[in-house]
Amino acid sequence: MPKGMIRLSAQLLLAISLTVMAGCSEKKPEPAKPAPPPATPAQPTATVSSPEKVKEAVDLINATVTNARKWKAGGHNYTDLTEARALADGVVAKPLTNEKGGMVTPWGGPATIGPVPGSDGFLVLFSSVPKPDCVQLFTQMKGAFTVYAGAWGSQPKSEEEAQGLCEAGNMWFIPK
Repeated sequence: MPKGMIRLSAQLLLAISLTVMAGCSEKKPEPAKPAPPPATPAQPTATVSSPEKVKEAVDLINATVTNARKWKAGGHNYTDLTEARALADGVVAKPLTNEKGGMVTPWGGPATIGPVPGSDGFLVLFSSVPKPDCVQLFTQMKGAFTVYAGAWGSQPKSEEEAQGLCEAGNMWFIPK
């Protein structure tokens, strides 16, 4: 090997060695952290009932039910009553709609409307309802609606049962 090539090879070997040594002594960057989980509705936190919001919710659910019944009388079927269709056809009471074109409760949590599987009925679902208001809604709505509450939608038989089920803040209202 010619003398110039040996010197170039030695310099290259030295540069590579220094680079490797520097890389071993430097702190390695932290691995990328996993992405946070998708946003979930905020858990209800109020400890005292908000009678104004409960009344607003009762009025808006009743208005939406009245609109849905008129919609059905106009020749539609509840099995076709998706949230998108209900919003497009004006079934949902305006204050239950948000600027993104979806549904929202008086407490700011997500809401929806849809058919009840296996029946000719529909439901209105509210999420993130504070526990005291959930209990009040159950008490006020149980006569005209089949009311479900909780993470998986159990049907409370009493206010005491509603107290426990309302921890999750989810409520389903099915008109009777």
